[in-house]
Amino acid sequence: MRAELAGQVKRMLDDKRSVEFVENFTGQWLQARDVVNVPVNDFSVFLREHPNPSMSAARRIFVRIRQIPEAQRTPEQVAEMAAARAEYISFVRSPRSRFTGSLKRAMRDETQMFFDHILREDRSLLELIDSDYTFVNEALAKHYGITAETIVGGKMRKVDLPAGSPRGGILTQGTVLTVISNPTPPRR
Repeated sequence: MRAELAGQVKRMLDDKRSVEFVENFTGQWLQARDVVNVPVNDFSVFLREHPNPSMSAARRIFVRIRQIPEAQRTPEQVAEMAAARAEYISFVRSPRSRFTGSLKRAMRDETQMFFDHILREDRSLLELIDSDYTFVNEALAKHYGITAETIVGGKMRKVDLPAGSPRGGILTQGTVLTVISNPTPPRR
């Protein structure tokens, strides 16, 4: 019985249905299939990652002056409101990651490919928690801040992470971070 275990596992992994196993296992265990349905306010994420005191001050000014009826605003308040609006618009238009459907699908694919790699290559299960590689395409690499000339286009590929990278393992993947940070679970 035990002597046949390795051969049976290899046989099962060689079967084309093993792809469905990977998709369903990561979909249920890590909720990878849910990531595409999680609503993400990319502006809030950007603001959290890139705090901007002048934008926050502009927002406070805007909120304070907006409560004053327009006809009762002083010329100074009108000018202050215009400056606050300009600051806000400039910040809102600054380049930032967008949580598009294709980016979320790349996150899901990263998790599935990562688990599949560990499974098929008979890697240590410890790599689920800490690894020096991941799977990305150009958009996901850019989102993660991974730079390499070889990461071009939509094709997912295995990349080695630089020493000291905050990435590595499922707990640092966009899928897991997005799904566990969602305050309300997606509808099924």
